[in-house]
Amino acid sequence: MSDNATPQFGNLVLDRSLSDLGQFCDCARAVIVTDANVRRLYGHDWPVERIVEVGVGEVSKSLATVEVLYRQFAEWQLDRQSWVIGVGGGVVCDLTGFAAATYLRGLRFGFVPTTLLAQVDAAHGGKNGVNFGSYKNQIGTIVQPRFVLCDPRFISTLSEKELRNGLAEIIKHALIADADYFHYLIDHCDDLLALREEVVRETIRQSIHIKMQYVTADVDENGPRKILNFGHTLGHAWEAARGFSHGEAVAMGMMAATAVSRKLGMLSADDEARIVGLLRRAGFTSPSGELIEEIRPALYKDKKRRQETLDFVLLNGIGRAVVQSLTIAELEALLHDLR
Repeated sequence: MSDNATPQFGNLVLDRSLSDLGQFCDCARAVIVTDANVRRLYGHDWPVERIVEVGVGEVSKSLATVEVLYRQFAEWQLDRQSWVIGVGGGVVCDLTGFAAATYLRGLRFGFVPTTLLAQVDAAHGGKNGVNFGSYKNQIGTIVQPRFVLCDPRFISTLSEKELRNGLAEIIKHALIADADYFHYLIDHCDDLLALREEVVRETIRQSIHIKMQYVTADVDENGPRKILNFGHTLGHAWEAARGFSHGEAVAMGMMAATAVSRKLGMLSADDEARIVGLLRRAGFTSPSGELIEEIRPALYKDKKRRQETLDFVLLNGIGRAVVQSLTIAELEALLHDLR
């Protein structure tokens, strides 16, 4: 995909990396935000001199880290002709986008995502933000990056856990929008985990295409874009409360939402078995009864809650997702048999 999106969404480019950065921004006026792990692996040949590191992992996705970035931006006297480039995974992209979008009321920014999760999901769509206590992504903006450069070669250095984080979002994209893609993943799941180059490129391409279809149709998430939250209402709750990785939590959230869809008569038992089977092949486990029991307090922290009601994403068949309003009590009752 040189596959550029519409102009207001900047350039989404596959097979381009940091060595190409000068084609998309003025490197002399740029700052790179990254973390220590990414800098250790790739920082030897970056075309930008000013580099600021943030902490590794979800714990650094906080207002305290954003303040560190603001102070560094001020010390370097960034102005509205400056560029801020996030080089890293989803946490780095979220922090970079939020800090850039809010400093001086908006600096230009772009991403070079280095994880599978960031390349297929986190770097795209303009949602940038930080956690607030145990509230995930509670503070943020929707501002589009000027460019996203995806280099599949970064994927070769990822741990298996990081690969699975991305794979959960890839499976989500297939489930909500494309039954053929779902069957492609059934055939090629093992190839993807084994990092077969053509499969990695194809899954990144297809997932970006699906996500950006929803984003371009509904930038501010007032309608169809909510479908991208499939598995995330419960997943974010477990991620925050239990410290699961994003992929583990979202996969369990998708299994639970799949079970709810089947109970409501929207999904066949055979399709539920296919979905759960693929997620288990990808290395994910079903949510335990204990996890289901503790979900109620976390649901009240969901930023999409309207008093006692949640917009919950369900499947009306593989490749067809819908948003349905459910009260928290209704959702708890539907999840009861999973306990």
